[in-house]
Amino acid sequence: MTQVPTFRFAVRKFEPFENTMQKIWAEYCLLNNIQMEAEFVAMDLPELHHAIISAGGLKDGTWDAAHIVTDWLDEAFSTQSLEVLNPYIEKNAPEDYAQAWS
Repeated sequence: MTQVPTFRFAVRKFEPFENTMQKIWAEYCLLNNIQMEAEFVAMDLPELHHAIISAGGLKDGTWDAAHIVTDWLDEAFSTQSLEVLNPYIEKNAPEDYAQAWS
């Protein structure tokens, strides 16, 4: 039996965020014919910061994606915890990319 890959997302603990992320993921997979599970791990802000930045979870691949508080962006950037997405987007660029984007 083939194992379905899992996308790990560190999410801010807040029920509306958690519920919405599940719904968005399900719709995204349906629309794009993607067979991938998502694991949304809800954490309070101090725990989330530790998991994704202090402990290096974004940098080392423990997490595929995360909610990041804007106040943490400088720290995430300076610790090289953020991935530049342009090369991935350019492989299948949407119309008017990048001129129509801000």
